[in-house]
Amino acid sequence: MAAGWGEDEVFAAIVAVADTTQLAMHRDQFLSIETELRRVMTKRNT
Repeated sequence: MAAGWGEDEVFAAIVAVADTTQLAMHRDQFLSIETELRRVMTKRNT
């Protein structure tokens, strides 16, 4: 028990934070790729 939390609750919280962090990283990566593609397509069309 840590700070009144059971072992299962601590583990579940760690997994939830990791999932949220992973989703945020994927969103940032997608936006980065989308930005680069848009830049390339703009240069190609001009």
